Amino acid sequence: MKITKQNAPPAEVTVLSIERDPRGGNPQTHGILSAHVPASEREAYTAHALAVRQSSGAQGYLQERLADRAALAFWRLDRVARWEAVSLEAQQRRFQDDLQSPDALHDALSHLNPAPLYALNLRGSLRALSELTGEVQHAFLSDPACAESYAQDSDREALGWAALLDGADLSALPAEVREPLGIDLLSALIETWDIDPARVARAMLGRKPTRDEVQDVADWNWRVEPDELPRLITEAARAAGADWRSWLLRKRYGASGTAGKVRAIAARLPMLLEQEQTQATEPDSRRLEKITRYEAHLERVLYRALHELEVARRERQGQDTPAPLRVVLDERAER
Repeated sequence: MKITKQNAPPAEVTVLSIERDPRGGNPQTHGILSAHVPASEREAYTAHALAVRQSSGAQGYLQERLADRAALAFWRLDRVARWEAVSLEAQQRRFQDDLQSPDALHDALSHLNPAPLYALNLRGSLRALSELTGEVQHAFLSDPACAESYAQDSDREALGWAALLDGADLSALPAEVREPLGIDLLSALIETWDIDPARVARAMLGRKPTRDEVQDVADWNWRVEPDELPRLITEAARAAGADWRSWLLRKRYGASGTAGKVRAIAARLPMLLEQEQTQATEPDSRRLEKITRYEAHLERVLYRALHELEVARRERQGQDTPAPLRVVLDERAER
């Protein structure tokens, strides 16, 4: 049979399934957000990206994509800044923890290698303050008034030695001025002039001491009472002999010198703390180089997206869009 147009069998029609463009889906999983930010940031990032679209006047798919690219570059630059702030805070905490936990072995051996009084670094200054006052190093960081308190103690001690040199009535002096004198005199009698503790106790008490009293004096476990101090001074003057007045002068100037040194070193602590904390929190050169390159890359992406967005906006409005200026540097151009 002859096949004509009228009796030809119907042609088979292939129905193609049209897949939906995923970019038109929910912006929480596609389009604005995609997989560019973690889930914890998506809500804030959505508001950020929409704000960039709105402020840039993006219209149409192309302009919205360029605005989204600029928004992502903004977001990542902010994330780098936040990371830097968190890293600096962590390094500052570690720096403070290190200062609060000095090396026990270093402290135990510090008397073998005394630190200079005007040390140029923070740890040397703390060590010098500790040697001058007997206080632990971290106390001068946790309590800024600690150094001044010790300096005032030395001032009072110097005042007591000056009064003793002038032959003043020591009973008229405050207790906090007399007490250091008694402690230093006991120490000098036993350690410097090698006087037997029993003799020191007898001279100080004006009677025969008990065995326990002698032991307490030998252990320096004795608080010199106001009525005992004059007899203790008399015994110390007898033991020192001709050197008594020069010894008092050395004690006076030693105490006033200690007060001045403590104040001078403590005054430098804030500056040294800031300097060393800044040095301790600076990133190493390799990490700094990576961060700098990453920030430069993000800024190039940002400015390129903003430029292309502006070009697309001008074209949409029928305005001229001058081509980007390209400059080629050639040494021959200078000849």
